[in-house]
Amino acid sequence: MNILIAPNSMKGSLNAFDFADTVEQAFAHSSKFKLRKVPVADGGDFTGEIIAKL
Repeated sequence: MNILIAPNSMKGSLNAFDFADTVEQAFAHSSKFKLRKVPVADGGDFTGEIIAKL
């Protein structure tokens, strides 16, 4: 099963990259999933970091 992990940052707690990594770790114990991480931004916190990674 393909899983797209595309989180926005969680204001005041996790940026989009850390959020995506956390979700990936939760699925990592199963070989049933093919994961792809694509952190996103809506113009708020960490938008510059997301754009810089493109």
